[in-house]
Amino acid sequence: MKKYFTQHFLPCLCASVAILLASTMQAQEATQPLNANWQFTESGKNNWLAATVPGTVHTDLLAHGKIPDPYIGTNESQVQWVETKAWEYKTTFNASEEIWKSKHKELVFEGLDTYAFVYLNDSLILTGENMFLEYRIDVTKHLKKTKNNLRIVFHPASELIEKNKTLAAHKNLPGGDRVYIRKAQYQFGWDFGPRLVTAGIYKKIWLRGINELDVKNINLKTEKIKNDTAWLEVNFDLNYLTKGQKEYVIEVSDKSKNYLKKQFSVNETTSGMGYKFAIPKPKLWWANNMGKPYQYEFTIKIYSGNDILEKKIKYGIRTIELRQEKQGNGKSFTFFLNGEPVFMKGANWIPSDNFTPRITSEKYYSLIKSAQQSNMNMLRVWGGGIYETEDFYNDCDSLGIMVWQDFMFAGGVYPANEYFMNRLRVETQSQFLRLSPHACIVAWCGNNEIEEGWNNWGWQNEMKISSSDSLKMWNDEKVIFNDFIPGIIHSRDSNAIYIPSSPSTGWSHPEAYKSGDVHYWGVWWGMEPFSSYDNHVGRFMSEYGFQGMPPLSSFALFNPDGTFSFSDPAFQSHQKHPKGYETINTYMQRDYPVPDEFSDYVYVSQVVQRDGVSRAIEAHRKAMPYCMGTLFWQYNDCWPATSWSSVDYYGQKKLLQYALKDLYAPVLVSVTERNDSVLLYVVNDDTISHKGLLAFAWMNLKGETIRTSFTPTTIYTGRSSMVFGFEKKQLLDTLDPENGVLHLIFSYENNKSVTTNYYFANTKSLALAKDPGLMSDIVPVAGKAGTYTVTLRTVSLAKNVYLSFNDPKATFSDNGFDMLAGETKDVIITTSLSLEQLKAGMRIQTMNSLQGQ
Repeated sequence: MKKYFTQHFLPCLCASVAILLASTMQAQEATQPLNANWQFTESGKNNWLAATVPGTVHTDLLAHGKIPDPYIGTNESQVQWVETKAWEYKTTFNASEEIWKSKHKELVFEGLDTYAFVYLNDSLILTGENMFLEYRIDVTKHLKKTKNNLRIVFHPASELIEKNKTLAAHKNLPGGDRVYIRKAQYQFGWDFGPRLVTAGIYKKIWLRGINELDVKNINLKTEKIKNDTAWLEVNFDLNYLTKGQKEYVIEVSDKSKNYLKKQFSVNETTSGMGYKFAIPKPKLWWANNMGKPYQYEFTIKIYSGNDILEKKIKYGIRTIELRQEKQGNGKSFTFFLNGEPVFMKGANWIPSDNFTPRITSEKYYSLIKSAQQSNMNMLRVWGGGIYETEDFYNDCDSLGIMVWQDFMFAGGVYPANEYFMNRLRVETQSQFLRLSPHACIVAWCGNNEIEEGWNNWGWQNEMKISSSDSLKMWNDEKVIFNDFIPGIIHSRDSNAIYIPSSPSTGWSHPEAYKSGDVHYWGVWWGMEPFSSYDNHVGRFMSEYGFQGMPPLSSFALFNPDGTFSFSDPAFQSHQKHPKGYETINTYMQRDYPVPDEFSDYVYVSQVVQRDGVSRAIEAHRKAMPYCMGTLFWQYNDCWPATSWSSVDYYGQKKLLQYALKDLYAPVLVSVTERNDSVLLYVVNDDTISHKGLLAFAWMNLKGETIRTSFTPTTIYTGRSSMVFGFEKKQLLDTLDPENGVLHLIFSYENNKSVTTNYYFANTKSLALAKDPGLMSDIVPVAGKAGTYTVTLRTVSLAKNVYLSFNDPKATFSDNGFDMLAGETKDVIITTSLSLEQLKAGMRIQTMNSLQGQ
């Protein structure tokens, strides 16, 4: 089987499909965008309306008022008919003079969604069947100088699914119909998002004119860094479109130096090319909090006389390893960046909209910048979504956010027939060639939860799969993810890190916590208490999480005509987990006051989410270096909903997101209760060791100190250190747990410090003062319009102080924090509201006011 697939499906990418890096061209290549003057209609209706390209049929219909906004209220159910229809798009264009004079002309379709029949001047030039491909079609014989008619007919995804089913050995695979089509899987509905099966021209279209030299897939890779020298290789695929042979020169340089100048010969048979060069004393690319994510700005020229092709590429030089070394009865799972071990701190990333053309470069940057400011260093691009745009990876490159990149397979079994594998070969190679030059991408993974699902979710019994079919299905999956995909990427880069499936083993098996990565869902799916996070720590925690409701101002945006109540149909429609609200309520009842008021319930749900995920993160970090990664589910949203996200669809932060800045800080203090003992930890994954003083104060909620202790200590880099321990009764004999708080502070060089507050009783049991004497004052920040300082003061402990007002675009420097008795705290906010509106509309919620409800 392995030999068969290697022989039949590993050749180089066919000439009709390729990916180009962003570039500037001279002489050898001309380009012309074709994204204007489009129209669309339902097939057969001839009711042509203006269309936006890039876009989708849903957003075009929405722009003309033909459908209600599916994100508002219960409108999702009213637009399901859209996916059942065929849709046509058309435009007319003239070829530019530069294109027309070129010897060869191509139409480039960066992304067609999905079952597309493309006609140029009434000739069928392309049948597209994969959302994840870029198509490059030779139109030299079809193109006219003026009045070219370009028409694209999008047939329903269901038609392609049925077509592909007829070619597959198995007509009913786990995962359902979606597994038979190469299209974003989440659009068929998931437990965080709606069913909105899109169609349309979702990426750019352009004309390309080439003369004699067609160069594709120019990229760079770092071979090694040794003896203070980086060895790089420039690779490219080359087609010479003229008979005979010609001499060309390739140069690689930056602003200060020429690193490579090499003459080479080309002819009709020339294809893949590669040349190595050295950079002495290189500036390396480092992840967030490890150093600067430095990027060289290389210029690559390929020329002969006055014929010049030039590309400018930003590139970060770095090495990455994933070491899985035997340790006891398991194996480590540690990433090494430039030879240094890294504890990965971050989250899982899903597409930021169901209508992907609406994800702007500004939205990408805002989310990734917020991840950086939260001290994240990794995002995992989940396999049920999309291969993200260049904006996403460029931002991760520049901000030092490493990327775990799934291939787009999730939660199902996929066919492995020749038809499917031929298309998968092109998808895998083209996406790898497009994305691999990005320094941010440090690991590739075949799929999300397929091995987990096959071994632990009961698919075989549920779908009554026979033993023989079961064996064949699983062999097909192993061919795809253990042989086929890694064979393709390692043929291009033998050093690329590849993981067949995430997780490595299901969370219900003890061996899952000894090797590989883990998706731990005992909390949430298994209804286990948050304390279960403490004793379910694996080598790399790549998924876990808990839902929290979005802020009240977001509810007002997606349900403007509804009511803020649990019985509102929109409230139910925007929760896609079948037992989501029930699960939130169960956990809330265990440890928190359960409010009757809707706005209070929203607030408490975010506290529950924050506390649960916080406990997991602290458990993972305290287990360093046994555990070397923690990525919670999920960072962002694809539509407005109650979900696991820490930042909602509108960009509003939940309380979890505010907490991450401390939870993911290079230095963390944490408390562990173990039997009758209290253990105080300082975790340091900073690049240097720290000398400091760990102090704690055991105090009552009125601020009176019962006991203090001070311990000088050195916290070495890359370690979790238990600095101090004592018997719990030493505290609880002096003060009941309901009346006390343990305040920790680790102070170290340059007047830096980190703190935490720990409670021995759950929140609903704390003897909080109903009125803690919390006062606030709001003043404008001089010279910064729309920026204000909120100064808060409290008499006794104020638990989970939450500020809010009706401005969904407002920002807060912090939110959801505890204030000890007598403490003063400043919060910086930005808003479009005036000072008078802010003072009138500001609401401050605390757990204190909810006690006894």
